[in-house]
Amino acid sequence: MPLPGGHSDPCKEITPTIQKIADEIKPSLEEKVGRQNFLDYTVLEYRQQVVAGMIYHFKIQISPSECVNAKVFQPLPHEQKGPQLQAWSLNSLEEPLDLL
Repeated sequence: MPLPGGHSDPCKEITPTIQKIADEIKPSLEEKVGRQNFLDYTVLEYRQQVVAGMIYHFKIQISPSECVNAKVFQPLPHEQKGPQLQAWSLNSLEEPLDLL
């Protein structure tokens, strides 16, 4: 668990909860990137930052050679809101996870 305000170390152990958060922003990412139905959609790595909620930085594979780095804000549970895509960038798989 990261310290409040600080980023966690990169994590490659993707839990079902992490993949579910990424899945919830998939339609927004497809729209922003301008593609429908990514060939793949797998979180490869992520970092998190505790704020008044949680910020996630995901590296998501979308094709055999491409990934999307996505910054996602997950509000606190009492707000009863889903994750929100804040920023993204299209990259090759070789590029590292970027803190957008």
